[in-house]
Amino acid sequence: MSSYVDSVTINCWDGHFNQTLRFTPGLNIIGGENGTGKTQVLKQIKAGTRTVSPPNSTVRVYALSPKRNAERRAIEAVVGQFRDTLLTTAITQRIGEGFDDATFTKYHSVQELFYMVFNDRLRPGNASPQSVAREVAAEFTGIIQETFPDYRLEGDWNPNSGVSGNPTLSLLKSGGIPVPASALSCGEQEVFSLILNLYLWRDSSETFLIDEPELHLNWSLEERLFTFFQSFSARFHRQVIVVTHSRVIFTEPFYGQCQFLRWIEGQVVCTRELTPAERNRVAGEAIEVVRLGDSNRPSFFVEDEAQRQVLSTLSKSAGSDVVISPCGNKANVQSLFEHFRARGDLAGKTFIRDGDGEGNPFPGEPSFVHLSRYCIENYLLDLEAVSRVTGLTDAVVKAKLIEAIRDRGGRLLPKQPRMTFLLERLNPQDLDQKLLDSLNASEFLDAFLGKVGVKRDDFLERYVGDLATRGKLREVFPEGILDRISRLNAVDSPPPQSPSASSRAQE
Repeated sequence: MSSYVDSVTINCWDGHFNQTLRFTPGLNIIGGENGTGKTQVLKQIKAGTRTVSPPNSTVRVYALSPKRNAERRAIEAVVGQFRDTLLTTAITQRIGEGFDDATFTKYHSVQELFYMVFNDRLRPGNASPQSVAREVAAEFTGIIQETFPDYRLEGDWNPNSGVSGNPTLSLLKSGGIPVPASALSCGEQEVFSLILNLYLWRDSSETFLIDEPELHLNWSLEERLFTFFQSFSARFHRQVIVVTHSRVIFTEPFYGQCQFLRWIEGQVVCTRELTPAERNRVAGEAIEVVRLGDSNRPSFFVEDEAQRQVLSTLSKSAGSDVVISPCGNKANVQSLFEHFRARGDLAGKTFIRDGDGEGNPFPGEPSFVHLSRYCIENYLLDLEAVSRVTGLTDAVVKAKLIEAIRDRGGRLLPKQPRMTFLLERLNPQDLDQKLLDSLNASEFLDAFLGKVGVKRDDFLERYVGDLATRGKLREVFPEGILDRISRLNAVDSPPPQSPSASSRAQE
């Protein structure tokens, strides 16, 4: 290992943060809640108030803040700006810059890096421009494919572009499908740019500081990125210090490389462990299952608190002990599903997402439950059960529902003003179960419960209890959920469902 930052001493906030943090060669991860001074640590390291190993050696530090950094730009726009720029010039400029967490100085995009490296390697009398462009693209592809095996860059030379010709860069995905760089997702663009910046700066820096690289990334991209950090530091003998809120750090093999900043009795202290409550605040409840190994209990990955609350009530009614992990949104649910599917590790795990009026992204996958109704709240509006629980007649229930729907009409159908017009003229006798199921009940359920004077917690418990007592749970809730709740020792995929049940749960 080359020289590296051994420690940094922080004394700020009138002494409330007075700690010495120590680091190892290779990958170091700093976690903690917001407001514990994580970015301050990186700023102190970059500013030079640090000790290094071996003593009296020199450590060059490159700081990156991937907060809205990577721009999606066409190669034509890059050529004009970087026509005379060499990578060596850019490296010299960046190494001298401070760590700016206020303005987030941009680091270079894939297109900019490609053109600068091309300029560096294009020398009179050497290889042709075409061969240099292809060589650079192939080298970049080798690095990108460590994280994204389905992507490939192709470089070429267009002699008819500009005054004397320009290089061209194409991105191919999934078997050769061309994808414009400007069409990449923000997360993909940032990961591409970040890993290529690290790679190209590998001989110009001993230590790399990275502030919250998981922004804009889903679970799958987070895991790939941190795996790259680890392989990069080992392969090139470089130190990487990352500040993050990513849930990935609570999984093997990253957890052992973490240290956490915590507020304890008015002081920020550095520890190697967090309490369960602190882990949840740092990285979300989904780490409850994935952080250090999977639970033996059935595990449900859900979108949000509403789904968690319904699943919790159903499992309580069934007398089942399950783990329920809200993931924040449907994209996180889907990326976690893909993560565990790629590992061949779906046993005992169920992933649930709202219908949202969309098709099932994973048809035929029993571990992935795509609700056929708009959202989980729609399953709480079985008209007969609502009438029994509230003690109101069917006509009154429908009238109160219509009031709530009209109150939220603009939110229900913001892009369909004509449909909003029709909702305003809806009569109680026109409201049936099919129409209810097609509306976004998350927008009006609480308004309806307020009109009938019932709190959601009380309503949910009584609602599920009524259905269970009458043997109606399977008529209302997807069997794909109920079957898995009841399988306490689930280790394989669930038993085969009937066609009708499968269509309801997986439609």
